[in-house]
Amino acid sequence: MNVERIDWQPGNGTRYDIVYAQDSGGRVYFTWLQYGGSGGTTFSFTPGTYVHYSYLMEKMSIPSRMTGDAAGLLAFLHTKGHDVGMPSDWSSWFRSESLTKNNLDSLAQAS
Repeated sequence: MNVERIDWQPGNGTRYDIVYAQDSGGRVYFTWLQYGGSGGTTFSFTPGTYVHYSYLMEKMSIPSRMTGDAAGLLAFLHTKGHDVGMPSDWSSWFRSESLTKNNLDSLAQAS
């Protein structure tokens, strides 16, 4: 299993401590370590799955007042090549909208 820990800073003024893994079968495991890097919720899905922000919020127990955080997390998944559905009022200002998988490493600092 390939596992990465990333300090993700999508340009919304927030830093996200993320663990991203993919097993040999291709299943993706996405964790936001929102409790000071010591704990959080993991969301798993198969590649090719369309990940809508409301679905991510439900599965990761992200409260509705934190839609901006869901968008920031989805921006990361977008850079990894996953098909995501951003909230319509958030997608226009994310710097990561123009990112590709090829330049992710230059913007994210692996821990």
